[in-house]
Amino acid sequence: MSSVSIAAALRECKLDRLEAQLLLGHVLGVDRVWLLTHDDEVLSDERRLQFESLVDRRNAGEPIAYILGAREFMGLEFEVNPSVLIPRPDTEILVELGLSFLHEHSRSHSRSRSREPARPARVLDLGTGSGVIAISIARYCDSCEVYATDVSDAALHTAARNAQKHGVAVQFYAGSWWEALPPEIGAFDLVLSNPPYIRADDKHLGCGDVRYEPLSALVGGNDGVNAYRDIVSRSREFMRSGAMLAFEHGWDQGEVVREIMRRGHCHKIETHRDLAGHDRVTCGVIT
Repeated sequence: MSSVSIAAALRECKLDRLEAQLLLGHVLGVDRVWLLTHDDEVLSDERRLQFESLVDRRNAGEPIAYILGAREFMGLEFEVNPSVLIPRPDTEILVELGLSFLHEHSRSHSRSRSREPARPARVLDLGTGSGVIAISIARYCDSCEVYATDVSDAALHTAARNAQKHGVAVQFYAGSWWEALPPEIGAFDLVLSNPPYIRADDKHLGCGDVRYEPLSALVGGNDGVNAYRDIVSRSREFMRSGAMLAFEHGWDQGEVVREIMRRGHCHKIETHRDLAGHDRVTCGVIT
């Protein structure tokens, strides 16, 4: 096998340059800066074959996050694999909204001048997947207790590893939505969820990275909103009056999610848009 430099390997692989750098950096255990400053170095045959194997997988359509086994979210690196969805930047809107609510929750207690010690806010992530929502909340909010559920055991194992990696305490429960929780769990101050919201007949299920992701975490029934109905219908059983319920949803689902929440005894309902200007996160307060 003829010798090939780092620069030549990146040039000849016919991938987007950033993706090529990420894959080669993964093989060599180095970052992009190192690659740029050592691009005249020659790859060993073993490393070249490893790189070409990853390139072939990417060219076949496999998501680069699954190939690398990791994705960044909220400034943190998370393990991802085919048992969980790949975290998207839009979901950071949901987390930031939750953190803002928790900050105000803490300030409200301070303004009340209560002599009672501040009670930790109790947060629940329904359908946690890789755990990015729950773990980010726990990582950036010291004064809260965080719980999370998922119907997939494989997803929960991934989330638990991510929680351990980031040194945060999250209590995980297996099961579907509220049914995963034990009767004595108590009431929550904040519930967040990025549930399955793609319609079963959506043509996009056969496109791009979505082809490789778990269908159970993507498809929300014939109209895409089954999970919102299920979660909202029992929210008052598990949430305090004045607690916030917040969802991520599809770009065209803001109106229907708002209506589901109105019928479910939520008020102060607001929808927040993503960077593309589409409805993406809707929240409301439990009456």
